Formats: sequence, C-alpha cells, structure tokens
Amino acid sequence: MKTSILTSLAFFTSIFALSQNYTVELVKDINPGSGNSSQFLAYKTVYNDKLYFSADDGTHGLELWVSDGTTEGTQLLKDIFPGSQNGVPREFGEFNGKLFFVVDDGVHSAEPWYTDGTAEGTYMLKDIHVGGPDSASRPQWFAEINGKLCFKAFDGIHGDELWVSDGTEENTYMLADIYPGEEASTPFRFTKAFGKLFFSAKNDIYGREAYFTDGTAEGTQILKDINPGSARSDAEEFTLFDGMLFFSADDGVSGRELWVTDGTEEGTVLFKDINPGSGDGSPIDFVEFNNRLYFSGNDGIHGDELWVTDGTSENTFMLMDINPGEGNSSPLEFTEANGKLFFRANDGVNYFQLWATDGTTEGTYMVKAINDYIDHPRRIIEYSNKVYFRAHDEENGIQYWISDGTSEGTEMITLNGLTQYDALTGDNQYAQVYGNSLYFFARFTEEEGLELYKLTDSDMSVSEISEDHIQIFPNPSDGIIKIKNSDSVIRKVEVYNPAGIKSAQAEFNSKEIEINLNGKPNGIYFLKIVTDKGVNYKKIILKK
Repeated sequence: MKTSILTSLAFFTSIFALSQNYTVELVKDINPGSGNSSQFLAYKTVYNDKLYFSADDGTHGLELWVSDGTTEGTQLLKDIFPGSQNGVPREFGEFNGKLFFVVDDGVHSAEPWYTDGTAEGTYMLKDIHVGGPDSASRPQWFAEINGKLCFKAFDGIHGDELWVSDGTEENTYMLADIYPGEEASTPFRFTKAFGKLFFSAKNDIYGREAYFTDGTAEGTQILKDINPGSARSDAEEFTLFDGMLFFSADDGVSGRELWVTDGTEEGTVLFKDINPGSGDGSPIDFVEFNNRLYFSGNDGIHGDELWVTDGTSENTFMLMDINPGEGNSSPLEFTEANGKLFFRANDGVNYFQLWATDGTTEGTYMVKAINDYIDHPRRIIEYSNKVYFRAHDEENGIQYWISDGTSEGTEMITLNGLTQYDALTGDNQYAQVYGNSLYFFARFTEEEGLELYKLTDSDMSVSEISEDHIQIFPNPSDGIIKIKNSDSVIRKVEVYNPAGIKSAQAEFNSKEIEINLNGKPNGIYFLKIVTDKGVNYKKIILKK
C-alpha cells in the first residue's frame, strides 16, 4: 500500500536553523511552563541505544527518565521516590547487561539500583547502609573487572570502602576494608589495566597510595608505597598509554611528578622528574592523541604548560610555552576532534580561550578570542568532527559554542537568533552525544524553564548513517518521490531545507510510500526517515 504526503503539509516551528548544516530542536517540554525539568545533565548515560537522565516533570521530582530522541519516546521510566520528592538518579554504570545507578527511594536513602530499561525491571541492588531514609551508602565509581562490579560504598560501620557485586543482593559485599574500622579509605577513580582496576586509597599505615584489585579480596593490594610510611603520595590520574599505566605521584623526594607502572611493584618507577629536585612537576589531565600522551606540566621555569611524551623519558618535553615565562597557561579539558587536540588555556594576554594543536609547536594556536571569564571555556566535547563547549562573552554571558578549529568556524549556538535566557552553571553545562545528535538542557526565553534540546549535524546524518535498504527514486526529482524500505515499516518522514528548517512532516504505516514536494522550489533537501528500526537520513534534489 502506498501513502502520499500532500503539498499542504503543516509547517512546524519547534526546530530552528543554527547554520546551514545544523538544527536545534526541543526534544520535549518535560516540565510545562517556566519550571525547570532538570539541572543535572551530568547525570546521564547511553544504555541499550537510549538516553537515560535525571529530570523533573513538576509532579514526580527528579527521577529516572529515558529518551529515544523523539517527543513521544521521552518519558518517565519510574518514580523511584514516590510523589514530588527527588530521587536524583546518578552515578550511572553499565554491568552485565543492566544499568546501575544511585538513587534515593525515600525509604533507604541513596543506595545502588539497577534497571534493564523497564519500570518492572528497576530494583534496588542492596540496602548497604541499613537504617532508614537518613542512612545513605553513597555508592560511587562503578567499574567492571573480571565479571564483577566494583565501587565505593559506606555501610555505616567501616567507612567508605571497596565493595563488589555480581549483580545480585546476596553477592554484594565489602571486598576490602583498606582502612580498618570506622575510618574511610575512600577509593576513587578506577582505571582498568593489565586485568585489574587501579585506584587511589588511604589508610594509617601507608597514607594515600596506589592500589589495585582483580575483583577478589586476595587480589586487592597496595601497588607500591611510593612515599614510604604513613606519608601520602596521592597517586592519581591513572592513564593507560603505550602498554604502560602513567600517573601522577609524590615520593616525598622529587615532588609530584610523572610515574609509570607495568602493574607490578618493581615495575612502578618515576618516569621523569619534570621539575628537577623537590619541586612539583604537577602532571595532570592526561590524554592520548596521535600516538603520544599530552598533559599539563610545570618544569619550575615556565609555569603550567602543554607537555607531551612518546612513552620515553628522553622524548618527554614541553610542547609550547603558551603563557611565556613563569606564568601558567594551565591547559586542561583536552578533547580530540577533526585531527586536532582542543583544550582551554591562558596565554597571559587573552585570558582563557579555546586552543588547538596538531602535535607540533607551530601547529599550536588560539582558535578564537571569545572569553572574558576566568572559568571558561568549559565542558569541551567532540561531536561530528567539531567541538562544543561553554564560553562566556560580555554581551551574552555563558552560552554553548561550536568550533571546527578555525576562527571563522567558531560560533555561538542560538535558536532562531535567540541566545540562552540565563547562564547555566555547574552540572547543567554538560552535553551528551547520543545517536546522531548532541543533547543538552537549555532555557531560551523567560517564559520557559530548562528543557531538553538536541542539536543535529545534517551533514553527518546524511553522509554517515544513510542505509542501503532505503531506496529513494527518482533523485533528482521533479517533485514526486518514492521511498521504499526493505528492512522495516516507515513511520514518519520529515523534510528539511538546506538551512536546517523543517518544512513538512507526515506519518505512515508502510514499507513503500510516496511524497509530493511539487510546491517547493528547486534545490537540496534532507529527509529524516523514521522506521521501526531507527532513524535514517537521505539527501534529495528537486529539479523541475
């Protein structure tokens, strides 16, 4: 059976043009009116091809929501803390085919839960800190190792310690009391390497040092007492590179410097004394790019600057003195996109701005002078070979920006010319890539609250996710276009012009449809085709 779209299809105004290749769309007005639906997009994850996040619809409080990217597919999964109180689901981690998280149900306080993506399949894993609504176990840092889930938790007796679970209540228990008794070892930032999880923890014997676990009690040990005795090395920033685990630590002699380990005590050594003597080299924020490891370091002469290593001590050096002399450029938030490594830095003249490097000194440059605010740009993430970030300018305050690595290709994201109504702070600043779009919470008018939006790169959609089982013909067309899908039923088609503005849409229930675009001028258009198995994009040309 064939179905037609008439030339009188309705226009819709929920999508606005950003530029020639982008559209910004309100996913759903979760909390109607001026109420905020969420301030916590930091509490989000992608699981089983859907976006999970914390949101408030004005009735149920901050609870667990799920979205497939459509308005109708964005809904409350479960009201875990019944009524208008906030459950605040957070600390998401996937394990054994389920999504684990932390939430308060109003009875047990903040405890570990899991879901299979259905309301009926959403349960509390275990009441670790027994004692009612004011007794929280505060789980954090979910990480899988050797078929087990490790995390930090507090049972009210032993302090914050290392726990483990196989996904069942009966096999969820404290793995090691690293700091015996009521004191907390506070393990954090688990990094997988060599079949183990490496992390930082403390006790009264060794101070805070590097530890590892293979998921068993006997396999949970201190890696090395780097700063001997009860003094602390504060080992952290574990990063796997070139078959070795790099990290930052202080041995009490050389200051905080760059260390490396092969997972053994004897193979844990000082890699390079960046700031010779007892001064701190302060290596932080490691990231691999083009087979080299980049980080922020301080040699005691040039301040905190951009450093790089190929995995050998002799080829570990400052790439560029961005803030000349003793001043700190403080490069942070390294993000790879479009063959470049983006980061934020302060050259001492232009304040903190977006920078980029191709790995060479001459190829390291400030992308554009935008910012006039000490704490921005922030939350730099990659999407569609570009970076998205928060930046502050004098006229518009804190806004989302986009950059391809050139000054002219760096612009503020707006909705039909509207900037965000007020500055978002804290966890609001996070965006999340899901499917073929970038999701974020925003508020664009005084009348609306913070709601969920998505930005879609039309070029990426057309070139990267078009499916062969969808046929469009003729193309170019004089206005009548046939669409066949051999794989599944077509449910909806949306038509976009090159500016990214949706001009028409209609719903279907067939594998073979026909659309009539005779009323539209010649040119390029994009079709968003929604089927039972997902969303596909096609480019068409009208030539009459």
